[in-house]
This record gives sequence, structure tokens and C-alpha cells, in this order.
Amino acid sequence: MKPVSAKMLLCYLEGEVTQSQAAEIEAYLADSASARRQLEGLRSMLSGLRAPDGEADRTDLVAAIRQRAVTAPAPSELPRPFWFVVAPALACLLMAIGLLRWRHVFVTDAADPAEAAFRAKGGPRRADDPDRWVGVQAHTVDGAGAPHPLGARLARQDGLAFAYTSIAPEPHRYLMIFGVDSASNVFWFYPAHEQAGDDPVSIAIESGHARELPEVIHQDLRAGSLTLYGVFSRSPFRVSQVEALLRDPATARGAGPPRRLSLPDTAQSIRQIQVE
Repeated sequence: MKPVSAKMLLCYLEGEVTQSQAAEIEAYLADSASARRQLEGLRSMLSGLRAPDGEADRTDLVAAIRQRAVTAPAPSELPRPFWFVVAPALACLLMAIGLLRWRHVFVTDAADPAEAAFRAKGGPRRADDPDRWVGVQAHTVDGAGAPHPLGARLARQDGLAFAYTSIAPEPHRYLMIFGVDSASNVFWFYPAHEQAGDDPVSIAIESGHARELPEVIHQDLRAGSLTLYGVFSRSPFRVSQVEALLRDPATARGAGPPRRLSLPDTAQSIRQIQVE
């Protein structure tokens, strides 16, 4: 199998590869222990670059490099082995910074910041945060059947189509996607819950990037605030379990942003939008 470059592994970690490319990379990682170690090294590097209030954020790299150029010894005076050790790491660091800058411009200019948050790819996360491995992508589908990335607002008549990303080392096998409005009404997208008395369970999923779910779903939503939840789990939950939790006064959300639901051993993507 053709080796995968460090640049493609960085794109894979950022979710900026196609579904077919992700499948090829995952197959390569499954067969190569050294590639898996390289992936973990790049993941650690990205986590360090994203760390809030880091020293790199307060450093003028251009001025520092110019100063080094003035005071550095001539190339002939520098031991040759130093460059053999430092050059690959420096190249990876510069490439990672470039990719992060490119992604920042892409998200800022081409997508609503709330969408990036729902995809769980926004700001820095702790290494032990389960939500860092998952995300849900949502698109609206208008009356002409054209898809559009979901922004901060949703027209009541538009349908919704979803895709998900789940790349946890210990895979999540199940997913629920639902919305809760300001009156605590629950609207189920996955699993389908169309009839009173039914009690369906989470849908089964596979690991990977941008796995598309097949349906365009219309709900009779009410105007106002709607919180969308994507709940990833390793064992299935029933609709009745989630609805009982949402009815619990201790779970009711007051002022402020939506909170994670107290469902054990889950990773969650959460986003709030306005229905018009």
C-alpha cells in the first residue's frame, strides 16, 4: 500500500479529507504501526499548537527568526548532524502552522462559527475530553432539493440532512440526533420516532470521517430556539431514557449555553440555532 504523507495525516486529523481518502488512510494506519505512531505524534503537536494562551501566541516568530539569522554562526560552523535532527521536525511544525492558518481562514470565511462548534473542531480541548473525537455536520435542504450548510438559523419548511465523524480510539458504535426546543419538546431525527408507544434505540454507526446518513428529514418545528444534540455511545440508549432525562428538572437549561446531558460513557456534539 502506498505510504501516506505527513501532510495527508494532518489533513486527516483535521477532517479535511474526502470519505474515500479517509478510508485509504485508515486502511494504511491499520497495517502500519509506525504510521500510527506518526499520527499520534502529529496529534500531540496539533494539541500543543491549539493550547490557549500558549507561548507561541505571544511570540513574534518573524522577528525571532531574523534575530537568529543575524547572530547564527556560518553554516560551515554548525555541526551537520544538528540539521538532520531538527530539519524534519521544523518542516512538520511549519506545515502544521500553515494548515491551521488555512483552516482558520476557511472556517471564518466559508462557514458559520457555530457550525464549526457543532462539528467539534473549533477550539482547544483537553486530552481526556471524549467530545474531541466526534462531530455532527448538518445541511438544510430547501424546496428545490439543494443542500446548504446549516447556519445559525433554520427555516421551518426546510429539511435537514446529517453526516457524522467518529474517530475515538475506542470506537463509538451508536448515535442519536435530536433537537430540544425552549418548551422542552423533543424532535427526533435519528432514530426515527414517529408513533406514540414506540421506544426505538440509537442507530448503529461505523467509525470514520464525514459518514453520511441517508435521509432528508422534515420536522414540524416551532419557531424559536432549538438545541441540536448528537449523542455518541458504545452501547445503545432508548428514546424513553433520553426523554426521561430531559424531563428531569435538574437537566432543564436556564440562562447560558446548552450543557452536556448526563448520559454515561458518551461523547456529545451540541449546537443551538434559531428556527424561523
